[in-house]
Amino acid sequence: MDETTYYKLKKPAPDDFYNVQDFNANMDILDTELKEAQDKAGNPIMVNGHTVESNVPANAKFTDTTYGNASTTIAGLMSPTDKMKLNGVADNANNYVHPDTHPASMITGLPAIPTSLPANGGNADSIGGHPPSHFAQSAWYGVIDFTSATYPSPYIASSTNIPGFPDTDWFHVIYIPHTDPSGGYGAQIAIRFHGDNAFYIRSSGGTGWGPWRKMSSDYGTADLTAGVSALASGSLYFVYE
Repeated sequence: MDETTYYKLKKPAPDDFYNVQDFNANMDILDTELKEAQDKAGNPIMVNGHTVESNVPANAKFTDTTYGNASTTIAGLMSPTDKMKLNGVADNANNYVHPDTHPASMITGLPAIPTSLPANGGNADSIGGHPPSHFAQSAWYGVIDFTSATYPSPYIASSTNIPGFPDTDWFHVIYIPHTDPSGGYGAQIAIRFHGDNAFYIRSSGGTGWGPWRKMSSDYGTADLTAGVSALASGSLYFVYE
């Protein structure tokens, strides 16, 4: 006797004897399957022992695959740390476009930005931590007042006909101020451009400059004759034989 493919219902052949038990067995199989189908109608579908929604294909396969957190190179799930970072990003944060130009007021936390410079171009506030007054100034004749003993900073100048100087030739003049230049305690050194290489010094005692003192000069060499050769007053001579 043949049977159906799926529910194994008995199929008597024309030459088989009729058996009511075969008929009843087929009815029992159909009754059972119809009842199961009726119970499943409107309820979640079970696939391989798992409950699925009705929109999941009946042939869907369920596995025990697990996924780790995503990285910069591997796809995965979002970690709690990444989610917290994402929550901290403000809306439209990536829509900011820095302008090509903007007013100086947009920049804060920096020293004041000058809007202009003096006519002479300006100077640095300090060099190596020292203010400009700590360095000697260089000036030509007519700029430095050689009679002043209260210059606030040292200077190096070149001049002729220096007021109060005993010589009218050209000299280099170096001025050395006191730590408190307003008191007038300073000193000057004058060195001749050429000739005998003479140099002079003088100092200020607070009430004005003292006289220039000639310290040395190169007069060359000469033989001295006892009782005849005369030495200039106020000069220092080295005599040897």
